[in-house]
Amino acid sequence: DVLRNIITYKIRKINKVQSTLTMMVVEEQEKSD
Repeated sequence: DVLRNIITYKIRKINKVQSTLTMMVVEEQEKSD
C-alpha cells in the first residue's frame, strides 16, 4: 500500500510539472504573437 502511495505521488508530481511546463509554453507562444 505504501508503494502504491509513492507511485501515485510521483505520478501526480510529474503531471504537475508537465502542466506547469505546458502553461509556460502557452504563455510564451501568446507573447510572441
